[in-house]
Order: sequence, then structure tokens, then C-alpha cells
Amino acid sequence: GQAIEEGSVDLSTFLGSLGREMVPITVDDWRGFDKKKLNRIWEIIKQKFVLDEHNKKYCLQSLGKLWRSYKSRLRAKIDSCKSQEELETAKPKHIDSTHWKTFAKRKSSINFTVSI
Repeated sequence: GQAIEEGSVDLSTFLGSLGREMVPITVDDWRGFDKKKLNRIWEIIKQKFVLDEHNKKYCLQSLGKLWRSYKSRLRAKIDSCKSQEELETAKPKHIDSTHWKTFAKRKSSINFTVSI
């Protein structure tokens, strides 16, 4: 798709950013994500890029792949932590503390005592 504004980011970069912003890391399975929210995401994508309805499936699938990849990178970050303190400082600034603690508790290969 073509960007609506000149100098705008490419579609893939935009989808990755949008996924990180709009889909909480605590969602376990992308396929079960709220359909109304997915439609809202699609509307946001169409505001930024010139796309037709037949592009919707591709865009949302791409966003899902980018989001899963992002969660995998977060999981690796969690697994590299050796202590509770490291885990707390590893939290990216844009992620809600409660979401981070919940995600870390579910995904950590080491049993930290994550207090929620």
C-alpha cells in the first residue's frame, strides 16, 4: 500500500508499531483477539495508507506475525534476566507494569516471584 502522507513510514514498520501499541502482550493467541478491535486497527491502517478491503487479511496477518515476533523478543529479554531486579528494569517504557508482570510470570523459564 501507498502511504497517504509523504515521508511516512513503510507499511511493515507501521504495522509492527501499531501491533505493539494496540495489542496487549498479555493476549495469548492473536487469533482470539477481539474482532471489533481488529476492525478498529484496520481503520487506522486505512487512514495512513491507500488500501482496499482485499488488503485487510494480508495486513492483519502481517501485523499478527510482527506482534508474535515482538513477543518472542520480549521473552528472550525475560529469559536473560538473572534476578527480579533485572526483570523489573528490563520492562520497556511503553509497556504497562501490570501487563509486563503478568507476561513475565507466564513466560519466564525461571521462577521469579513476580508480585502483581
